[in-house]
Amino acid sequence: MIVNDSSMRLYVRFYARIKEEMGREAVNLNVKGSAMNIIDLLRILSKDKKMRKGTLIDYYLQGKLLIAVNEEIIRRNEEGKLILKDGDIIDIMPLPSGG
Repeated sequence: MIVNDSSMRLYVRFYARIKEEMGREAVNLNVKGSAMNIIDLLRILSKDKKMRKGTLIDYYLQGKLLIAVNEEIIRRNEEGKLILKDGDIIDIMPLPSGG
């Protein structure tokens, strides 16, 4: 569990390659403050010891992440605008690929 002096709780689930790189399926996250967006969340998660430094931010900047909040997919240009709330469930997954 990642703890940052609790005032907001988030539940973050990881899928496919992201799950493998994080070394777990999900994390309960307690964060200080009440104004956090998806980009802030990715920065916090990128500091996790199990994750290669900056990987989630790199994937985000390269447009390789699909993110949903409470089962609603967030558009790429809306991720910085959406303010997360206490109890939100965030799903982070790589974009589908294949051939």
